[in-house]
Amino acid sequence: MAGEKAPRAGPERRRFPRKLLDGPVRFATENEPDAIGRIVSISECGLYMLCRTHAQVGDPVIAYPERLGRLAGEVSRKDENGVAIEFSMTEAKRAFLAKQLNADSAAPPFLRIMERRSALRTKLDLEAAAVVEGEDEPFPCRIIDLSETGAGVEAGCVPPIGARVRIGILHGVVARHTRGGFALAFSDSELK
Repeated sequence: MAGEKAPRAGPERRRFPRKLLDGPVRFATENEPDAIGRIVSISECGLYMLCRTHAQVGDPVIAYPERLGRLAGEVSRKDENGVAIEFSMTEAKRAFLAKQLNADSAAPPFLRIMERRSALRTKLDLEAAAVVEGEDEPFPCRIIDLSETGAGVEAGCVPPIGARVRIGILHGVVARHTRGGFALAFSDSELK
């Protein structure tokens, strides 16, 4: 495959073992404040992601991998498929990231699913208007909580599960119905 290196002969020489991942990642560079990529591998010292970016080696980058929070660093390598980022962080933050990466890969699948759903939520009480894709009329709603992965919405009108909904700049899919509303999951298509 073009751009792919041949496997190294001999023992692994990296200081930190890499975990292979396949997940969306939002990132920001100086000229691209809201860009999207796809993680290939990550360790406590850096990550490699598939993306299109104008960033060059040495440019600062802030990445937001799903469930791992904010990771700042700089582009350490660039190829035709993406970039490698070397993180700039304290030893305490590096140790915490290593713990997160090890816990995620060691957990049984059902616990990883639960962890995915337990993204830090911020309680809100925000009046808004929602629009279901394909319909013109907005309906009143209230955002009651918000996380990196979705939002809890109170509304008299409850769109069907799977409906694409826009609330201001938030776009997502109705993941489930709740008492008095629905849960909006930010759609993967927004992250690709």
